[in-house]
Amino acid sequence: MRASRYQQLLGLPPEIVSPDYYQLLGVERGFIDHAAIQTALQERAARLDEAGDPAVAEFLKRELDEARATITDPNKREAYDQLLERQRLDELKRLVPAMLVSKTLLASAEKAITAHAAAAGLDARRMANAIGEALRDAGASRGPREEPSEEAVAKASAQMRIALRPIAD
Repeated sequence: MRASRYQQLLGLPPEIVSPDYYQLLGVERGFIDHAAIQTALQERAARLDEAGDPAVAEFLKRELDEARATITDPNKREAYDQLLERQRLDELKRLVPAMLVSKTLLASAEKAITAHAAAAGLDARRMANAIGEALRDAGASRGPREEPSEEAVAKASAQMRIALRPIAD
């Protein structure tokens, strides 16, 4: 699987397919320490200065500046956080059908989906509601509730990253 520009140039992990502003800057969601956010921005920008593609680096620097401006402004941050949550819930609802096997969401796939959603900042209750809604919409159900093996979850996570690719583009 090819690494994204975000992964190559900013060092983001592969499970972050479509990074939000917090992930771009490398800070926790809801983080509002202006000095630390500025430091994070400078560290990311320094990585870009070492990149071989000036046009891409300049694009990503503008994206980082927009992220900083949004996160440090309370009104913009509140609106962004609401938009981000709606986007992540919609992404989750589109992802569930792609992970079904014979109209069943296996425990390994659900564990991979919930780990992805938690990393995206969704709370457990909203996540469970979105998964339940997506299952109802697809006429599907959850599989047996046994604890999946790490190997099964890793395989489901890889499948999920492939399923997410079109969503992120």
